[in-house]
Amino acid sequence: MYKFFVFCPRDEKIVEQIIHTASQAGAGTVGKYTHCAFITEGHGTWYPLPGAEPTIGKVRELSKEEEVRIEMECPKEKMQKVFEAVRKVHPYDKISIDAFSIERFE
Repeated sequence: MYKFFVFCPRDEKIVEQIIHTASQAGAGTVGKYTHCAFITEGHGTWYPLPGAEPTIGKVRELSKEEEVRIEMECPKEKMQKVFEAVRKVHPYDKISIDAFSIERFE
Protein backbone atom coordinates (compact mmCIF):
# COMPACT_ATOMS: atom_id res chain seq x y z
CA MET A 1 0.00 0.00 0.00
CA TYR A 2 1.13 3.54 -0.72
CA LYS A 3 0.15 6.96 0.49
CA PHE A 4 0.32 9.81 -1.98
CA PHE A 5 -0.10 13.52 -1.59
CA VAL A 6 -0.73 16.37 -3.96
CA PHE A 7 -1.05 20.12 -3.44
CA CYS A 8 -3.84 22.20 -4.97
CA PRO A 9 -5.59 25.55 -4.51
CA ARG A 10 -7.69 25.95 -1.38
CA ASP A 11 -10.94 25.72 -3.33
CA GLU A 12 -13.60 23.32 -2.06
CA LYS A 13 -14.81 22.34 -5.55
CA ILE A 14 -11.28 21.56 -6.78
CA VAL A 15 -10.45 19.58 -3.63
CA GLU A 16 -13.67 17.56 -3.91
CA GLN A 17 -13.04 16.91 -7.61
CA ILE A 18 -9.50 15.65 -7.00
CA ILE A 19 -10.62 13.37 -4.15
CA HIS A 20 -13.56 12.03 -6.16
CA THR A 21 -11.44 11.45 -9.27
CA ALA A 22 -8.69 9.70 -7.31
CA SER A 23 -11.29 7.55 -5.56
CA GLN A 24 -12.94 6.57 -8.82
CA ALA A 25 -9.52 5.49 -10.11
CA GLY A 26 -8.86 3.28 -7.07
CA ALA A 27 -7.44 5.43 -4.25
CA GLY A 28 -8.93 6.34 -0.89
CA THR A 29 -10.47 3.03 0.15
CA VAL A 30 -10.00 2.02 3.78
CA GLY A 31 -12.00 -1.03 4.77
CA LYS A 32 -15.61 -0.41 3.77
CA TYR A 33 -15.08 3.34 3.27
CA THR A 34 -14.25 5.17 0.06
CA HIS A 35 -13.13 8.76 -0.66
CA CYS A 36 -10.90 8.67 2.45
CA ALA A 37 -8.52 11.60 2.44
CA PHE A 38 -6.75 13.92 4.83
CA ILE A 39 -6.54 17.62 3.97
CA THR A 40 -4.01 20.02 5.46
CA GLU A 41 -4.10 23.77 4.85
CA GLY A 42 -1.01 25.87 4.26
CA HIS A 43 0.69 28.23 1.83
CA GLY A 44 2.52 27.36 -1.37
CA THR A 45 5.08 29.50 -3.15
CA TRP A 46 6.42 29.41 -6.69
CA TYR A 47 8.35 31.55 -9.12
CA PRO A 48 7.39 30.84 -12.76
CA LEU A 49 10.33 30.95 -15.15
CA PRO A 50 10.05 32.08 -18.79
CA GLY A 51 8.08 29.51 -20.76
CA ALA A 52 5.89 28.54 -17.80
CA GLU A 53 2.12 28.92 -18.08
CA PRO A 54 1.06 29.52 -14.47
CA THR A 55 -2.60 29.07 -13.57
CA ILE A 56 -2.10 31.58 -10.76
CA GLY A 57 0.49 34.34 -10.80
CA LYS A 58 2.75 35.71 -13.51
CA VAL A 59 6.04 34.71 -15.07
CA ARG A 60 9.00 36.17 -13.15
CA GLU A 61 6.89 37.07 -10.11
CA LEU A 62 6.94 35.17 -6.81
CA SER A 63 3.50 33.86 -5.89
CA LYS A 64 2.26 32.83 -2.46
CA GLU A 65 -1.20 31.33 -2.26
CA GLU A 66 -3.37 29.39 0.15
CA GLU A 67 -3.22 25.72 -0.76
CA VAL A 68 -4.15 22.36 0.66
CA ARG A 69 -2.30 19.07 0.75
CA ILE A 70 -4.50 16.07 -0.03
CA GLU A 71 -3.28 12.71 1.26
CA MET A 72 -4.82 9.40 0.22
CA GLU A 73 -3.95 5.71 0.35
CA CYS A 74 -3.65 3.72 -2.84
CA PRO A 75 -2.68 0.16 -3.79
CA LYS A 76 0.57 0.06 -5.75
CA GLU A 77 -1.07 -1.50 -8.82
CA LYS A 78 -3.53 1.41 -9.11
CA MET A 79 -1.04 4.27 -8.62
CA GLN A 80 -0.40 5.05 -12.28
CA LYS A 81 -4.13 5.13 -13.11
CA VAL A 82 -4.81 7.38 -10.11
CA PHE A 83 -1.98 9.77 -11.01
CA GLU A 84 -3.16 10.04 -14.62
CA ALA A 85 -6.74 10.72 -13.49
CA VAL A 86 -5.69 13.40 -10.98
CA ARG A 87 -3.51 15.16 -13.59
CA LYS A 88 -6.55 15.45 -15.90
CA VAL A 89 -8.61 17.39 -13.33
CA HIS A 90 -5.87 19.33 -11.53
CA PRO A 91 -5.86 23.04 -12.45
CA TYR A 92 -2.11 23.71 -12.25
CA ASP A 93 0.24 23.91 -15.24
CA LYS A 94 2.66 21.45 -13.60
CA ILE A 95 1.90 19.31 -10.57
CA SER A 96 3.89 16.85 -8.56
CA ILE A 97 2.36 13.87 -6.88
CA ASP A 98 4.58 12.27 -4.28
CA ALA A 99 4.08 8.81 -2.81
CA PHE A 100 5.68 6.58 -0.22
CA SER A 101 5.19 3.00 0.82
CA ILE A 102 3.22 2.40 4.01
CA GLU A 103 2.47 -0.60 6.14
CA ARG A 104 -0.94 -0.75 7.77
CA PHE A 105 -1.33 -2.25 11.23
CA GLU A 106 -4.83 -3.24 12.28
